[in-house]
Amino acid sequence: MLIAVHYRLTTVVGGESEMDGIFMGRKKAEPINCLQCKETRPHKAKGLCLSCYRIQLYKDSPEKQRSYSREYYRSLTPEGKKHVYEGHQSQNRRLRREILEAYGGKCACCGENANEFLGIDHVNGGGYKHRKEVGGAGGSHFYTWLKHQGFPQEEFRLLCHNCNFSRGKYGYCPHELK
Repeated sequence: MLIAVHYRLTTVVGGESEMDGIFMGRKKAEPINCLQCKETRPHKAKGLCLSCYRIQLYKDSPEKQRSYSREYYRSLTPEGKKHVYEGHQSQNRRLRREILEAYGGKCACCGENANEFLGIDHVNGGGYKHRKEVGGAGGSHFYTWLKHQGFPQEEFRLLCHNCNFSRGKYGYCPHELK
């Protein structure tokens, strides 16, 4: 629904000038409890927030949505593509920081706390198979899945890459032997 707002702008730059006009804009959507994520967010359609609505559109017609995305990306200038890439990188870094904080911010075995050395470990093994079931090879796809599952603590833990590799390769970590 379009709404018109009458405004009067008065500026003083080397004298006084006044300007009258009409502002045309969209009325902001009222917040609702989304039927999918149960959070209070602005309504988009079908009782869903914008984020859940987009996910539902993609589930209903993935090829159509991929086609739209491809065409949009192709239409961008090189600067626009760079901006999109940087936005994705920034979002992925924020998500990774959130995951690391949710799992304690340090290796559960040795206590290493440098973010560059930390990763998620499947406590009972089977990480490769699980990541394939979830979709994607890992990284942001897997982190998004963890976030949507509420950061399950009993199935996953934070380990440094050395401890994680040792457990996967040898079945134990040298820190356990000390």
